[in-house]
Amino acid sequence: MNRLLLIAMIVVFAGPAAAESLIAAKNVRAGQRLQADDIVTPATTEALRVAASMIGKEAKRNLYKGKAFASGDVRSPTVIDRNALVTMTFTKGPLVIETEGKALDFGGVGDRIRVLNVRSKRIVSATVLDENRVRAN
Repeated sequence: MNRLLLIAMIVVFAGPAAAESLIAAKNVRAGQRLQADDIVTPATTEALRVAASMIGKEAKRNLYKGKAFASGDVRSPTVIDRNALVTMTFTKGPLVIETEGKALDFGGVGDRIRVLNVRSKRIVSATVLDENRVRAN
């Protein structure tokens, strides 16, 4: 009877979460990009799809061999470092303004970061476009 209860608990509590949980095949340091041989996954279609979407992303924290991790533990690769000088673009209709800014956060393409406008000394929120450019929001 205890064995049946244990199996039922595993199905209820580990069902959907188990599909997203992946296991690190080796130690991966925070900031390191994931490669295919860094991930161990069960051979289900959903788990393989999730694993494939993680390849090329950066670990947010240290991932340890044999320990589970989820999609929230990785992020887009960093293309702008903190304190980097970037070109800030503001667009409103036909008006386009470009100025120099200083990134106050790390960011990957599509991430929102804080940027200091070097001329006005104001901090604005901006979306990372590429290695040197952000779009002010």
